[in-house]
Formats: sequence, structure tokens, C-alpha cells
Amino acid sequence: MRRELVLLTGGLVFALAATAAAQPDSSRSLVYGGDQQFPPYEYLDAQGQPEGFNIHLIRALAREAGMSIEVRLGPREERMRDFEAGQTDVMFLSYTEERAARFQLLDQTWTLSQVVMMRPGLPRYPRGLNDLWGLRIAVDQDSVNHQLLAALPESRRPALKVVATREEQIRAFERGEVDGVAGNHLTMRFLMGPLADNTIEVPLISRPYHLAVLRGRENIVAPLRVALDRLKNNGEFDRLVEQYLSSPVRQSWLERYAFILAFGGALALLVVAGGTVWNRLLHRQVRARTKAVERTERRYRDLVDNASDMIYRTDPFGRFTFVNPVATRILGFGERELLSMKYFELMRPDWVPQAMSFYEKAAKTRESTYLEFPVRKKDGEEIWVGQHVRPIITGDRIEGFQGIARDITDRVHAQSELRAERDFVSAILDTAPSLIMVLDAQGHIVRFNRACEELSGVTMSDIAGRPFWDVPFVLDDDRADIRDGMPRLAAAVEPVTLDRVWLGKDGARHVIAWTVMALRGQHGQTSYLIGLGAVRNNTK
Repeated sequence: MRRELVLLTGGLVFALAATAAAQPDSSRSLVYGGDQQFPPYEYLDAQGQPEGFNIHLIRALAREAGMSIEVRLGPREERMRDFEAGQTDVMFLSYTEERAARFQLLDQTWTLSQVVMMRPGLPRYPRGLNDLWGLRIAVDQDSVNHQLLAALPESRRPALKVVATREEQIRAFERGEVDGVAGNHLTMRFLMGPLADNTIEVPLISRPYHLAVLRGRENIVAPLRVALDRLKNNGEFDRLVEQYLSSPVRQSWLERYAFILAFGGALALLVVAGGTVWNRLLHRQVRARTKAVERTERRYRDLVDNASDMIYRTDPFGRFTFVNPVATRILGFGERELLSMKYFELMRPDWVPQAMSFYEKAAKTRESTYLEFPVRKKDGEEIWVGQHVRPIITGDRIEGFQGIARDITDRVHAQSELRAERDFVSAILDTAPSLIMVLDAQGHIVRFNRACEELSGVTMSDIAGRPFWDVPFVLDDDRADIRDGMPRLAAAVEPVTLDRVWLGKDGARHVIAWTVMALRGQHGQTSYLIGLGAVRNNTK
């Protein structure tokens, strides 16, 4: 009988392990690795301290998840070697097919736009990636842009000047040795400073930027992924984006003191030239304001185009009036195709009535809303999105709606699989004829199957969370022994067999043969105690 109990307990542990594996130890310290020269995402500041969007994001995620994080920045190649060797737990990586095959690319946090910053005054400017032949382009060795341009056919490949660092790229540009430098849009603007203001940007390609781990280690960052959803929902993620990834508007000394100079100059020239000079000054101010507006629009466009979420606007009837590049990439439709559609044309048909009713009620209250639903891409694939929508109101009139939508397919599927696993485990617990009880490592009751309820006359809802030695059907003489024996059961590496007496609902005493096994997490700590019991005899 004991042997059968041990075997059945082992099977139950195997069934419960799938559920327990989905709940990693959030107290574990993680190591984050990054590039020390990739501003504004991650870099070492003047004092040698880690700085940038990625650094503040990963620390915010760890803080939200209740985890500790160690940040290690260094040369890109060195950090990648540590990552591949398992000495670094998590990084942020842009998507390539080669990386997707080697690593597990998880949640997207941004979109990296790769460009060539071209010097002004060239006879011609390329239209894009396939129009670079005949130009001299500097790239940093083994970078994503080096690999991208080197892979072009010779008939379209530019003359590449390969250098060791991004700083050497910029020095080659300043010396006139190249026509342009290839790199990330924001990184190049950050490193080039005022030199970037007069360059012509030629877009090459946009790549998703992901939280990344080694394959098979997704569970160690599961708390961080939950925390990322929270930061996006509470606005902290958007605040970090605004602070670190919005293109800075630089001011020259002339712009900084424009008012003083204009005022003094106007007084002097007013005496000499009168109203003509005033008109010219006004014209300059208008031009300066116009340039400021253009910079602001470019900054807004950078944020929208490089966001990791789908951003769109509709008219009052739900027809798209604007979609960002992420929406076209994820959904597979071209911009023109989407602008000819209404939002509910993308929804799975059975969801349309529910969604339309939901948004009609929201329009009446004029409040922001959140809804999750399935949509169909152009190729017919179904994905789930979660979207925030707010009305665009002018006066008392709704001009349209603005939405921010995120692909949550992985999360929905994971939740569905977890529910199925829990239902499977619950079915085992509730239909098994044996007594099955699950305690946490401290001895508090987590599960109590139907056979236990029928024998004791106590329901699971009555005792959930209570220490096992405190339940009414345990003999008073056994309580101290049960409490004091919990550490021994939690530390045991083999199943432990013991006998205990329960008081049945009919007042009879039942001697129960128990087999207890400790279920451990991935780091060896005991998570649960699984007890499987059989009634040996009854005593009065």
C-alpha cells in the first residue's frame, strides 16, 4: 500500500510541477548586461555610472517585481559573450533572424530606427537601403548596421569604412572621409550633437527592440514581464520614454539670448531704420517660432513612429485617420489599406457586437477605456490586442478617438494554458479516492480535496490558509508534534511516511497512513508539501 502511495504522490507532484514552474522565485537577483556606448538607451556617463532608458527601465521593472538587479555595462562583444555563456540573465536586443534563432526575444519595448546621417551639399541623396551604391558610409565593426549593409548585393552596396567604435565613425564624418554614418537614429543624434542638425537622414530599416533571455530561461524574467505591463498601464513607461527617448531640442547661444539681443538691437536700429527693421525682426521671430514648431512636430513623430505599441486615430464613426508604422507591421496591412477601413473590420466577427456596444457606452461617458479582444491580420492569423482608447473632444463635440493597442497574444495564450493546467490538477485532486492535501512550506493549507472534506466534514473554504495543526479534526495531543515536524518535512529529500489520527464528521477516529513529499522550486527551496493519505482503520 505504501509503495502505491509513493508512486501516486510522484505522479501528483509531476502534475503540480507545471503550475509551480510558472511561478518563479521573485527574490532572485538578476544580472542585466548592456552596451556601454549605446546612448540614449544605455551607456556610462561622465562619472562611469550606468545611465539611459534601458537602465532606468530595468531598475523600475525590478523594483515593481520586488527583485534585485545588478547592472553590468561594457563593450558590446564582451557583454554578448557573457550573455551567451549564461553569466548575464537578461539584455535588451534588437530583432534579427539570427538572434531570434539563438535567443528568446520576449516583450517589445521600443522600435529601433536605423538611418544613415548624410552630410549636406551632396550631389544626390539615396532614397533608402537599396539606393546606397557609390556612397561612402562609415559603420562600427560587427554592428547590426555593418551586417545589414555588408549583406547587400555588390550592385547596391556602398563603400564601407569599417571602424572600431561609433566615435570613430563620427570623426571620419567630421574629416570628410565619408559621405555618411550608419547607426541608430537616436544614438547618432546623441553622439553627433550639433553636428547632426544639418545632416540629411536616410532611413534604412526599423527593428523591434526586445527584452531577451537565453532559450529555456523565460521563467526567470516572468515577474519582470508582469511588471512591464503594470508600468505601461500606470504611465511610468511613457514617462521614461518621454524623459530618455524624445529627441532633445538643442539651443545655440544665439537662441538662448534671442530676446536680449533682439530687444537691444531693436532699440538701436529703430532709431536708424524705423519700421523697416521692426518688420524684419518680426519676420525672424516668426521663422524662429516656425522652426521650433517643426522641431516639436519632428519630436512627436519620432515618439509615435518608434513606439512599441500600435497608435492610431479614428473619426467619430470608427474609420482610421492615422496609423503608426508599428500598426502596419503587426497587422500586415499597408497604411492606405488601413486608412480605408473601420476598426471593427479587423475584429473577429463574433466580437463586433460586444465591442461596438462597449465603445458606444464609453462615448456617452467620454472617459478613457480599456478592452481586450481578438483581431485578424491581413494573412488571416488571429492575435489578441489590449487597447486604451480615449475620445478626442473639441468643445462639446467628439471629433474622433485615439487608441494605443498592444499585442497581448502571448499573455492570453499563457493564461489559457495555465487555466487548463489548473483545471487538470483540480480534476485529479477532486476525483481521486485517496485523501490529498497540499500545504505551503510553512504548513498552511493550500488545497484540500473532496475526499478530505467528506471524511472530516470540513470544507476547503473553512480552512484555506490555516495552519494544518490548527484545524478542528486534528487531535489536541498531536498539534504541537505536527507544528514542530513541519521543518523536517520541508527539508526532506525523499518521501516521508507517517500515521496521523483524524476526527471524522461522525465523531469516529480514523488512523490515516500519510506519504508526504516536498515539491521544490527551480532553486531548490521547498514550495509545497504534498500529502497523500489512506484510511487504515477506524477507532472509537
